[in-house]
Amino acid sequence: MNELVKIAKHIYAGEYQLLAGAGISLDSVNINGENLLSGRELEGLIKNVKGVDGDYRLNDLYELLDEREVELFLTKGFTVYEPGKTTMKILNLPWRRIWTLNIDDALERGCDAAGIDYKSINFNDIYSDVLPGELQIVHLHGFVGRSGDGYVFSLGEYSRILHTPRPWFEILAESISTEPFIICGTNFNEFDIEYYLGFMKDSIRPEAIPPSVYVNPNIGIVEKKSFKKKWGQYRTKVHL
Repeated sequence: MNELVKIAKHIYAGEYQLLAGAGISLDSVNINGENLLSGRELEGLIKNVKGVDGDYRLNDLYELLDEREVELFLTKGFTVYEPGKTTMKILNLPWRRIWTLNIDDALERGCDAAGIDYKSINFNDIYSDVLPGELQIVHLHGFVGRSGDGYVFSLGEYSRILHTPRPWFEILAESISTEPFIICGTNFNEFDIEYYLGFMKDSIRPEAIPPSVYVNPNIGIVEKKSFKKKWGQYRTKVHL
């Protein structure tokens, strides 16, 4: 049986978890009637508003925002009115659990539209088991529905979180080393994606467990070589 067919079979059997980045939400529309911004676009917006020149990443630029700007550009800017086709296609699959690096609520609005029972979980919540028929959506960087808990965009914030017992981070680190994942909508520019993928490096899985798959239709030569060197086999494109 073709490897992709085998992977698809396991996905439809509900064996895979999803780790998703901003790419899955870009065709969703926010409450202002605008498509959600990519990381690069958000960087450009902040640099323009703050009058910053130079090649700074989002985790540095985020520190420049005051409370009003966080509310305007992040909380309101990433509150979804209409989930995009990408989100809806993803929700057609029976995921064991969805982990997201996104602060938007596209997945939640998609579940509402599709009639899917779900539970939103923030990075600082206590652990809870998955209930039968329930989809857990775990937000690793914060969530517009819980804006009062703050967002995790800077390395300093992320470092503080990692030094504080957080069960969801520990569960992800353990799960990604022993269970099958689809990783999509993100790339190595995410400041913490290498941290999680690092747990895959030395893991030894039984043959019966299907492989994890990194989905990136635009992967470049440098990224491809880096991925193969660090984490073994790669796949340039997978249609779900």
